[in-house]
Amino acid sequence: MTERQCPLNRKLLVTCVISALASTVANAQDNDIEEVIVTGSLIRGTPTDAPSPVTIVDRSSIQQQGAAGIWDVIKNLNINAGSTTNTNGSSGNGISGATSNINLRNLGTNSTLTLVNGKRVTPVAGVTLDGSEFVDLNTIPIVMTDRIEVLTDGGSALYGSDAVAGVVNVIMRTEFEGFEVYGDVQQIAGEGSQFDSTANAIWGWTSNDQRTHLVIAGEYFERDAVGASAASNFDANSQVVENNTKLIPVPSFGFTVNPAYINQPLTDLKAASGGSGIEYTDPLCTQLGFQVSTRNSRDINPESGCYDDVSDHEYLLAAQERKSVVLSFDHQFNDNVGFYSMFQVSDQDTNRSDDGTVNVVGIGPYHLPPFGTTTHPLGSAAQLGAFAEVAGNTIPTITNAPIDTANGGPGVPGFVEYISQVPRPGDQSFETTDLRHESYQMGLEGEFEFLDRDMRFDVSYAWSQSEVFRQDKSFQRDRMELAANGLGGPNCTPNGISNFNLDSQTYWQFLGPTVFLVVAPSYPWNLRESMSLALTSSNQGQGGCEFFNPLLTSATDPNSANSQELLDWMSPLVPVSDRTNTLGVFDALVSGDLFEMRGGTAAFALGYQNRDFEQVSRSYPLIEPGIPNAILSYGPGQTDVAETYYVSNDNNFGGFITRSFNNTRNVDAVFAEASLPVLENVETQLALRYEDYGGAIGSEVSPKVAVSWRPVEELLLRASYSQSFRAPNMELIFVGRASAGQAFIDPLATQEVRAGLLPATVANGESERLVNFGVPSPNLGNESADTYSAGFIWQPSGALDGASIQMDFWRFDFVDRVVSEQPSSVVQAEVALFDAAVGNPANYVTQESLDEGAENPFTACDPNAVAAQFGADSTERLNCVVDPRLYLVPGIERKFADADLVSAELRSVNAGNIVSDGVDVKLGYEWSRDSGNYRLGLDYTHVRQYKIAGLPGFDEGFNGTGVTDAAGTTGDGGATLQSLPDNRGFLSFNWNRNNHSFTAISRYIGSYENLGYDSVFADGNTLTRSLLSRKVDSYQSVDVQYSYTHEWANARFGTTIFTLGVLDLFEADLPYIEKGDDTTLNNFDINIFDPRGRRIYARALMRF
Repeated sequence: MTERQCPLNRKLLVTCVISALASTVANAQDNDIEEVIVTGSLIRGTPTDAPSPVTIVDRSSIQQQGAAGIWDVIKNLNINAGSTTNTNGSSGNGISGATSNINLRNLGTNSTLTLVNGKRVTPVAGVTLDGSEFVDLNTIPIVMTDRIEVLTDGGSALYGSDAVAGVVNVIMRTEFEGFEVYGDVQQIAGEGSQFDSTANAIWGWTSNDQRTHLVIAGEYFERDAVGASAASNFDANSQVVENNTKLIPVPSFGFTVNPAYINQPLTDLKAASGGSGIEYTDPLCTQLGFQVSTRNSRDINPESGCYDDVSDHEYLLAAQERKSVVLSFDHQFNDNVGFYSMFQVSDQDTNRSDDGTVNVVGIGPYHLPPFGTTTHPLGSAAQLGAFAEVAGNTIPTITNAPIDTANGGPGVPGFVEYISQVPRPGDQSFETTDLRHESYQMGLEGEFEFLDRDMRFDVSYAWSQSEVFRQDKSFQRDRMELAANGLGGPNCTPNGISNFNLDSQTYWQFLGPTVFLVVAPSYPWNLRESMSLALTSSNQGQGGCEFFNPLLTSATDPNSANSQELLDWMSPLVPVSDRTNTLGVFDALVSGDLFEMRGGTAAFALGYQNRDFEQVSRSYPLIEPGIPNAILSYGPGQTDVAETYYVSNDNNFGGFITRSFNNTRNVDAVFAEASLPVLENVETQLALRYEDYGGAIGSEVSPKVAVSWRPVEELLLRASYSQSFRAPNMELIFVGRASAGQAFIDPLATQEVRAGLLPATVANGESERLVNFGVPSPNLGNESADTYSAGFIWQPSGALDGASIQMDFWRFDFVDRVVSEQPSSVVQAEVALFDAAVGNPANYVTQESLDEGAENPFTACDPNAVAAQFGADSTERLNCVVDPRLYLVPGIERKFADADLVSAELRSVNAGNIVSDGVDVKLGYEWSRDSGNYRLGLDYTHVRQYKIAGLPGFDEGFNGTGVTDAAGTTGDGGATLQSLPDNRGFLSFNWNRNNHSFTAISRYIGSYENLGYDSVFADGNTLTRSLLSRKVDSYQSVDVQYSYTHEWANARFGTTIFTLGVLDLFEADLPYIEKGDDTTLNNFDINIFDPRGRRIYARALMRF
């Protein structure tokens, strides 16, 4: 039996190259060549003659990079672009900062298949904003990692779905012998006692007959929370501005606002900018040291509020603790049959400290003043207890309402957007994310003879499970709204009724469409039930019922302060995400020799795979049942209800993250591979895979053809073609994408368009930001790609001995790409209705009549008559606009007052076509002198194009710029594509002599175009425009490491390797990107650059 250095069960299915300098960051390999099973094929062969490009990072290289985890290695690969970083302490989608992944060629994490020992692993059970799935690399302990192999062309012909862009295979140290103990500490320079600390150990035993291997490894990782001020881009001007309180009073129908709340300077500034209406600010704002300014000081359109710089409560790194244990066991029963297995458990806890408050999402509850504030016949219907008699109560006398002018309030009904506590307590960890990963692999492998031919078999089963539990504080909708009007607290029972017919009152006929506006599925601004109780109860603010005070008087007047009991009652801790993914994979494989050909022995492999995948999500009572029968409309009587609808009782998360479901998918696949050495020094690979998903997805057949030719010993030529595919994720089909904010050019946003003075086109639109809500997409089909690669490896001898030159050209042609609908696409239905209405003068109303609380809503105006009287360019003509009720579209919510698009329902569709191509270049040179051994390497990737076509709503390109080729641009920030620098590379140098070694790596990212320039410029003020640049500057950083190996005099102490290193030695400046907002901590490309700056690490590795 031939000795195997790479056990059959741990290897992949597509032929690859392993050479001494296959990666410039890998150490030299053994020059001996033997036939083995390596990454890429089930067929034994000579790896140096294989035709597919593979990047290999071995364990020595991992250590040279100062890597504390697999992610630290992956992020340094040029071919990785757009993957999730391991920084993001205070924000994200709940698993950002807790997980990491790989995204080959920026083709999407969905398109990269990640394997462990050649076996599939379940994707992490987290929520991603684009509905993508990925394997969490953080669950793989680095102590157990032997090497990482990355196949960089399509692999579906052998791996099946997900391998469109390539395959990442993490090979574990399953045959390790001995004992190692390892300790590592890493610190952002100058951060005192905040460290990343790693402690791990690995023990391996091999029986005397070499038939049995047992390896046990454990790893412990702890990260201290690091404040945002540690970021390399943090300076004296860095800030994150968030709102403390913002008012939208409705001073109509007899109400008079407290004049102290009128912000006259801001009102004048708004008028000078072409806006209208009065701006209001809490008069205690400056007294408490907060900022009375616009929400966004860089915005050309001012907006009132009272703002606070919360930079001190923002975190660059979240506190994290991870524990991992791995056990590997294999045993060779005899020369023909062996057993192998591996078991792994990983637990990770992430705690995100923040400012300790809970924010209202939306414009906040509608607060009513006490009865007696006005005697206006219409306004009287908007006072606390005004209809108490309907419930058999007496109209109350209320003296402790915070909204009352007598208590320092504005004195009128209105919305208040607020946080739970002022001042912010800070440094509290309400948000925690717990991830658990479990997996095992086991199987039988061996050899047998059939028809005098050597055959091999491998039968295995791999099971893995990912659990994610995330919790955070949220405002409970019904409690929040009751407390706003004095009916809050655990000891309060409102004595009114919840079904009073508000539509029977003229005030609520006018204001109801705004107060109760359903801005998103299951998400209104306010509930009718809460308002009914506020109007019909008589125990507001008494008998155990409390007012929640959203104003700054809560911080200055002890009598107006909010009790902790009330805050806890309003804002419970909720399980935002509670999910489990489980994957079981059965593999059966037979391979062996066929017949002799001119170039050698032909070989084959036949296999079968079954995958059983389950996704389970568990919701919580605020979402399910939520409020299943909320009032939508009333019947003819005083308490009759005509229609009801479902409302989420969670104000902050709304049910768009946690929804209960149980989705399953079972896949069968058969595949075949043949190696045909048709000529001497010519290797040909043919592969074919049939994969059946059943149901609407159906089946796919994926072929691959690859060839390599060695015309001379020093030169290898290779090329491949394959067809790859990916089935759509179950969550997109059955549930839909998670909700997310998204910017786009809205053709109906400008008042000139709404006034019919300009056509509704993207050119006349302006940048807007909306919330998109994913809805199920049952008709999704597979996306597919044609993949091409061609290249060579030249390792000259003679005078150039020690040199290696490798170049590979690649191309991916995607069709039917699974993408989300674009907002610009779905609003075309609105534009069509608008265009049909704009030509009729009878379809116009005054802009003022669209404001919240307008006494005469939807007042008609004739644009022709207004233009004749005041002039076509007059303000009066501009304020005569098309009635927004004429272009309402289901699934789209837009404010009447200013036409801001609030939300849109977006499906996933098969629409995008992508053509991406480029070149990878690797140069290496090794030499030896008396002074030591030297090695120099260059790794460079150029993306020539990344063109997107066929995407509805994408005709105007990214951000309306007309650019559809993402190569060398910022894309659109992730709505369609993350940034994609077209030039990336690194230069590495290594020296070693005796017990000493030194490594230096210089990393380079070329400049690229900022496609957000035009939209930020249009909305920005003078400050913003002065900071803008059309180019993102190039970036270069340097890492260095020194290691010393000490042999102890006492052999029992073994060998210890001491290492010191610095990442980003010169703390290179992050290229600045002006984004036009006050979150200046993110004024760089967070998907490309690491803001941690200079990091120093020290480690010791003891070997016994």
